[in-house]
Amino acid sequence: MATVNSDTFAKVEDGKLEMASGLMDTSVLSKCCEYNASSLAANGIINLFHMPKGAVIKEIVVDHGALGTGTTLDVGDSNDVDRYIDGADTAKAAGTARINTIDGRNYRIGTNAGDNIITAKNLGGSATGKIKATVFYSV
Repeated sequence: MATVNSDTFAKVEDGKLEMASGLMDTSVLSKCCEYNASSLAANGIINLFHMPKGAVIKEIVVDHGALGTGTTLDVGDSNDVDRYIDGADTAKAAGTARINTIDGRNYRIGTNAGDNIITAKNLGGSATGKIKATVFYSV
């Protein structure tokens, strides 16, 4: 059985760790919001959070009711609609979606123009029901 090191572990071992702000030994902040969808059309966008430049996204949690037949949610921004959550199934029952994309976790706001507003996009059918979201981030 092989033992390997992550990039961070290896840098600590070599005494060469230089972590950018927001990635190590930081406080985690959060923002919460709620939206009650009432026949939100397919491809409808919900603006969830306005984020400060330099914030590093640690986690996004979206709690939702059963929003309707064939509905899914993507969470991202104007550059990448599913930067954080891709295809959360919201059709059948209430549930929770979390970051499920490899590049979403520890994404730094300000990397791309227009990435400072986190959005949810309704895909599939018309959506009706409650959506609550929380973003955890560091600066």
